[in-house]
Amino acid sequence: MKNILGAISADVVDSTSLGMEDMIALRDEIHNCFSDIKNYFPNSGFWGRLVKGDSIECCLDDPSLTLRLALLLKCRILAWADGRLCSDSLKDFGIRYSIGIGKMRIVDPVADIMDGDAIYIAGRNLNRITEAQLTSFFGMQSENMEIQTLICTTVLLLDNIVNSLSAKQSLVIYHKLLGMTEQQISNLLLISQSSVNTRAKNGGWNLIKDTLNIYEKIDFSTYVE
Repeated sequence: MKNILGAISADVVDSTSLGMEDMIALRDEIHNCFSDIKNYFPNSGFWGRLVKGDSIECCLDDPSLTLRLALLLKCRILAWADGRLCSDSLKDFGIRYSIGIGKMRIVDPVADIMDGDAIYIAGRNLNRITEAQLTSFFGMQSENMEIQTLICTTVLLLDNIVNSLSAKQSLVIYHKLLGMTEQQISNLLLISQSSVNTRAKNGGWNLIKDTLNIYEKIDFSTYVE
């Protein structure tokens, strides 16, 4: 899968509803999510950055992890927004995200440059879904529209499940997406293991997990031009 990378372009929904202090807190929360991703997926080649205040751009060597990482960002912000003085849209949806799979010409964190098909695809589709009032999309550098449509539909369905999570469920799902056990989550959040299990089950964790297992087995090199 050499030279085929994954990219995520995202923006925080209705971030203008936040005051200055909460905007700063949001920025810190996103950077903390980046740190978690690097720590729990050290071999993913992940690089994430904030641009224009509330826009997120990520690139990673392993395109199969793109959906998991997009959901991590979404769940983290959904959990964070609870109790904040912000719009209902931000509390309901957290972020919009677009996943792009393709070749990249330059990925240089030191020079702060992402340049190539994957990030262009993600960015273009993010603009489209904002206009279409969707909250997720998938695209890749391929002429095989049938597989693109199938994957995109799967992403949309999974995103709708996550949109229905409560803040408490989002926080539990976030840590499960990192690969933590229920006992570890229980110790971290200071709640019982049964509460962790209930929130995960009611939040549709089994379906989320099974869908990610399918997505993460896709050999994108078979489809990318």
